[in-house]
Amino acid sequence: MTLAILTIAISSTLALINASPAQSVTSGCNTLTPGTVLLVGQSGAIRFDCNTKAALSASGTATPSFNIAATGYTSLAIVLHSSKSCNQTRIIKSGAALSFGSSRSDYDYCAVFLDPSLVKLGSFKVTWTVGKA
Repeated sequence: MTLAILTIAISSTLALINASPAQSVTSGCNTLTPGTVLLVGQSGAIRFDCNTKAALSASGTATPSFNIAATGYTSLAIVLHSSKSCNQTRIIKSGAALSFGSSRSDYDYCAVFLDPSLVKLGSFKVTWTVGKA
């Protein structure tokens, strides 16, 4: 089965609010590059990075804001850039603060979908606000 992805444009825009040197999120690029589609039964995941570089680097606490309704995706997650797949992700929820820890780490996004018959997945934008929510 081949999943043709015709439209994917995800951006990571940063709003630095209440930022301190120990808390930061840096986007690796404006438009992410989709990787290989991983199908598992009736669902799958697509990993997004910045053309083999990390999609974002983060430390401290930050809150993502996004809307994936009507895109074909069911959830959005982050995974360490050094990880080989989307198997060990941290699900992110729009409006919910996420602690990255005190050491800066590099991450990619993983977008999960449930319908492998989809031939077009929608686009969405992720905005990170640094600091406590």
